[in-house]
Amino acid sequence: MNKRIIVLSILLVAVLASSGVAGAEEIFVVPGGQSIGVAVVTEGLVVIGNSDLGNIPSPARLSGLRAGDRLLSVNGESLTSAEHLLYLIDGKDSVELLIERDGKRFSREIRPVHDPRDGISRLGVWVRDSAAGIGTLSFYDPETMKYASLGHAITDIDTGNILSVEDGLLFDAAVVDINRSESGSPGELIGQFSLKDAPVGTIRENNSFGVFGELYAKPYESAYSGTVPIAEPASVKNGKAILLTTLTDGEVHAYDCEITRCTRQDSPAMRSMSIRITDEELIRQTGGIAQGMSGSPILQDGKLVGVVTHVYVGDPQQGYAVYAKWMYDEMAA
Repeated sequence: MNKRIIVLSILLVAVLASSGVAGAEEIFVVPGGQSIGVAVVTEGLVVIGNSDLGNIPSPARLSGLRAGDRLLSVNGESLTSAEHLLYLIDGKDSVELLIERDGKRFSREIRPVHDPRDGISRLGVWVRDSAAGIGTLSFYDPETMKYASLGHAITDIDTGNILSVEDGLLFDAAVVDINRSESGSPGELIGQFSLKDAPVGTIRENNSFGVFGELYAKPYESAYSGTVPIAEPASVKNGKAILLTTLTDGEVHAYDCEITRCTRQDSPAMRSMSIRITDEELIRQTGGIAQGMSGSPILQDGKLVGVVTHVYVGDPQQGYAVYAKWMYDEMAA
């Protein structure tokens, strides 16, 4: 991997909930807003496409492999990288691949062929074994050091599939530039982090509600580093709120927003609420919501109510958020 990488947000913003329990004990967490770098290694290799070898048809394509499949092992040996795949098929007349597709696993025999351009045995398949990007820390539990971030899954940029994370690390990151959002074109926070720096946490789960794991230490301090209670979904209401996020000055700031719609959800689901950015400074800098702001926490009446997930393509001053309670439940599981 590059020693210094500059990456876009992890598909933040996809382009376009249990009801309150009377007498329930309040849950306290520390709200985030800090920029984070996420680097993950997937389980197996993700197929992103097939390719003929000169005039020789792709063995992978002839065998029915397609984008989104995951190659887990060759002849029983787990795959760790694209280079490892080449090593395991080198000189073999045929190999048995263990493949996962749509949650189901199956085996398939494939015959590698010698690429006439360099003589190396190949399957004629393009694969990816890792991903990296920028997002926002949503909140963490100061007692367990478990954290929640992003508010949506890391997905493969080519296939759109949720990446199955085998190993991953969290890093401090910095926003170095901003491409403003415009109607019909979501912008992005351009960030950087170094894989040579000490990681600040591990990643254990990547699902529809975000990225979750454990922090090694508390993230850098902000003006909002104290604990706040998590609101029960039924208590969230339309009206004024604040959003915490980090831009190019490296500090977590509070920006005004408005909750315009609350969906009453009695079980975990996405798109819990709609929000509108009303802060003139945030609109000036980002156009509203930009890629890289996913995971930004939303507070109302001193409670953590939600986390930014998506932007409206036609109006980047508006977007979706998920109830923080749903993310906390995933984090604590």
